[in-house]
Amino acid sequence: MWYTIQLTQGAAWNAPVLEVHSIPSGIHIVDVDRIAQGLLRSTGQTTRRLGPTNYRILDPLGRRVRPSAAKAVRRKTFTSRTGRTYWA
Repeated sequence: MWYTIQLTQGAAWNAPVLEVHSIPSGIHIVDVDRIAQGLLRSTGQTTRRLGPTNYRILDPLGRRVRPSAAKAVRRKTFTSRTGRTYWA
């Protein structure tokens, strides 16, 4: 069982895949995410213009686990009078 890291050109789900890397699924998803960031950073230094700009991680069944665009999304929080936090 392996995770698949796809380095893509663009953040869309149908963005073209430029590189594919397989990582054993025994590794925690946070570590797989760090590996993907490192791969993206290392390839981005060599080829700036035509290289990959984003990544996505697929689980062993081919379902998307974590895209790089998810880190860019900021969520707003609201605190009510009772002190509860609400996510928007």
